[in-house]
Parts: sequence; C-alpha cells; structure tokens
Amino acid sequence: MMAAEPIDRRTLLARSAALGGFVGLGAVGGRRDLSTSIEANSRHDQGRAVIGTDRDVEYASGGARMAASLRLPASRGRLVPAAVIVAGSGPTDRNGNSPLITYPGTSTPVLLDPYRWIADQLSAAGVASLRYDKLGIGGTGLGPYASDPKSLYAQSFDDTYVQGARDSLAFLAAQPGVDPTRLLLIGHSEGGMITLAVAQHPGNAPRPAGLALIEPQYGRILSILERQYSDVIRGLGLSAADTAILLDWLAAGVVLARTGPHGFFQPGPLPLPDAPPEALAQQNAINQYIYGLGRTEFLSSQDAIDPVTIAGQIHQPVLITAGTKDFATPLSPGGPPGSGVAALAAAFPSKVADLVVLPDTDHELRNVGDAVDPIDPGNGAPADFAALLQYPFSSLLADALVQFTQRWTRADRGR
Repeated sequence: MMAAEPIDRRTLLARSAALGGFVGLGAVGGRRDLSTSIEANSRHDQGRAVIGTDRDVEYASGGARMAASLRLPASRGRLVPAAVIVAGSGPTDRNGNSPLITYPGTSTPVLLDPYRWIADQLSAAGVASLRYDKLGIGGTGLGPYASDPKSLYAQSFDDTYVQGARDSLAFLAAQPGVDPTRLLLIGHSEGGMITLAVAQHPGNAPRPAGLALIEPQYGRILSILERQYSDVIRGLGLSAADTAILLDWLAAGVVLARTGPHGFFQPGPLPLPDAPPEALAQQNAINQYIYGLGRTEFLSSQDAIDPVTIAGQIHQPVLITAGTKDFATPLSPGGPPGSGVAALAAAFPSKVADLVVLPDTDHELRNVGDAVDPIDPGNGAPADFAALLQYPFSSLLADALVQFTQRWTRADRGR
C-alpha cells in the first residue's frame, strides 16, 4: 500500500462528511446557486482565446530538468491568462497518475488523468496551462540526488517540491502569449498546500493572481496522518486496551517527529508485535512514516507548513473545492482549524475564498453518484481505482473552474 516515496494520502484511510451545495465564504448567507452559472458557462463564448494542444517542454529546477506539458494560445494575437497545475502527494505525475494505483492483481497503472482533465477545462475557458512532473517523478529525474536518492530526505520540502512550483510558474510567465499579470496556481491535495506556500513566498516567481485549491491538504501533514491512522486503529476491532496502546504510541511518534532531532533513524520495536495481520501492517506503516520518515528534514519541514496559518495571509481570489465522498481530504463542516477543508476555507480573510462543495465527488474528482466510492477503504474492501473509470469527472467542478477563471479571461477580450 505504501512505498518509500513522499507519502501518497490517496492510499491512507479516512472518512469524509457529507454536505452538498456551494458555499461562498465572502457572501452573507454563505450559499450560491450554480444553476445560472452552469447555463451561462454552457454557452460557447466566441470571445475566448483558442488554446493549443499539449507540447512537451523541459526547464531547470533544483538542479534537475523538469519535464512538463505546456498548452499555449493557438495564435499570438493577444495575451491570455495561464495556470500551473500542481500535483498531489506521492509519485503522482503531471497527469494525476501514479504507479501505485494499479488494476487489481496487476502492476498495470490505472490512468485516471485528473490533471489532464483540469487542463482540458482550462483550455475550454481560454486559459493556457502547464502541468509538470515533480522532482524524481515521471519524466523528471532526480538531478543531484540521482546517485543517492535517500539524500533527498535530508533536504527541505521547500527546496525539493515548493521550489519546483515556483520555477514552473516563472517558466510559464515567460512563454509567448501568456500574460504574466494573470497567472493562476491550481493545486490538488498536497498540491493545494504547495500552492499556498508559493503564494505566501513567491521567491523567483511572479505572485499568482489567483489560487484554486482542489480537494486540498487542509492542515499540517503530521496532524493529518495522525488523524488518518487513528481512524484506522479505531476500526481494527482490537480490544480497548490495545487500541489505547496504539493510539498513545502514534501520538508519541508525532511528538517525537516534531520535537526530536532530524535525520534517518531506525524505527524501534512495535508495541503489539503479536497483533493480527492488519494491525501489524498498520504498526509497520506508522513505524516507517511517523517514527522513520517523519523525523527526516524533508517531512519535518513539510509539517512546518500550516495551510491554516498561511490562509490568513492570502488576499488573492481563492477557489476551494471539497467533495462529499472524498475520504482523504474531508469537508468536516463545523470543525476546528486543521480538522478538514471547511475549516481551511474559513481561515481566509473575509471575501477572499469561495468554497464549492461537490456532492458525490471523491478525491480523484469523479462523481460516483449514489454508489459507494470504490476507493474508500472504509468500505471494508480493497480500493479499486479501476472502477472509477466508469464514473464521469464532476461537472460542478468543471463549472466552478470556468466561473473562477472568468474574472481573468474577460480581460483579454479587448486586447
């Protein structure tokens, strides 16, 4: 289920709350009706720029050559807005696919392509785009870490992954036909947290004009992992005493990761070595990721990035989405900071962020309708990502993306 890669939360267990509708945090009353915008956006806009197809490009980042797919205006008559799409955690590539997500019983990857789909929605709206393979993923090599991949974990999360987003934004800003004053960052899952980190400290990149956080990481990574593992532990069917032992051991590991020295440490013995296989597997995972990788500079510095804290410093327009069947980044309405996407949305200044709640939509942006999400491990069955291919992407998400970008696409009509 897990590999020695930056943690892929699509393979961790959590449950989502269910709530439908569109919540505009900057509006009195808090809800909007998307029906009129759906009708308006369904009509073809003759004023929109035509965006071309994917072109493979490379550019320098972190001592490596970043591999990416670029879509630019088909003609050079005017400048258009453009967006960088930032991938989620683990070995997720530019299209949103991962070698860890395979057809049951095989090593054949399931090609879900959520980020290619997002690029398609942007193209239809007249927005150019760039989606890239992170350091060490897909077509992007490990650069200076190729001879010793583990040395990557001795680097900061900012240097390895946040800087890649900055360099991608700077590259996109310099492309012909792109208006550098109308750049957007669109981050999915962990990519949402990276998007916030770039907005807070753009560095060598232009400051983005707007942010879209799609099913975003909503709190500090170790807190999220602690919640997810806690949910799993409580569902293992162990005795109350053994459950308490594992929860205490997990909490102690998070404290150690945050307060102890950084480096590579050999995990210690398991608290319940004679537990049933499923409980044993969870202990090994906690040992590896909390007591092991959690103490490295890479994960410790990632944990120091708190999306809730950053949100209070953001003043650009922000779109946030939360699917009601997303078990990885649940909405959790009414919860305290760090509890879910709703609390992250509430942390932005007034009238900055719009939260769109996507009924029946899961973490892979698929609308599964009334069906049980086939990748929700709370179902008691192995996650079946291949089963998602029968479900469409969320049409409400498509509409929300188009509506969000309109404030920038309108600006190119007179150019």
